[in-house]
Amino acid sequence: MREIGFGSDGDFSHARLQERYESDLGNTLGNLLQRTIAMSRKYANNAIPTTDVLEASLALSKESAWAGREGLEAIAKTVKESLHVDRADQALEAIWLGIGDTQRSGLMQANKLIEETQPFKLVKEDPEAVNKILYALLESLRWYAVLLGPLMPETSQKIFTSLGLDSKSESERLWSESLTWGRLAIGGSLPEPTPLFPRLEVQS
Repeated sequence: MREIGFGSDGDFSHARLQERYESDLGNTLGNLLQRTIAMSRKYANNAIPTTDVLEASLALSKESAWAGREGLEAIAKTVKESLHVDRADQALEAIWLGIGDTQRSGLMQANKLIEETQPFKLVKEDPEAVNKILYALLESLRWYAVLLGPLMPETSQKIFTSLGLDSKSESERLWSESLTWGRLAIGGSLPEPTPLFPRLEVQS
């Protein structure tokens, strides 16, 4: 869906499919979910970290690649518009890359936030800051699950479950209710993470 626009011609190869699976799905989405939950379980007693939810919605700085809630809202707007005209490729590009020229809140920028802040080192100096970062990432993953629902329903439900949420209830919720910052309850239990996209065994 990401490679070929609806109704358009495009090239297909198993090699390109595997590349998308490993890069976009495994390394970007799957790795973000796995790392974020693992750090939250380690640093916040297996639960959603306690923090100021409003502060966690904000960009860290003008220099950061991460735009926080505003970036997610821009993505949601584009995804809705793209799905309305059957452009799944545009919707997926928005989720992965974000919207705008500088600060964005796509999956790529969420991964960059981990690299920028290095919570695994920062926790020794400023655990409160780490709680804020981890909450922002976990809540963003909830948003990504909502936005991916129409395109990747099974993956969406797996993300909800990984966040300790009831996947059926979350999937049935209206977007206007779901896409509200801070719905992920502080203190909620986080189950041990499992790989979202297991490595493929490629047959020669």
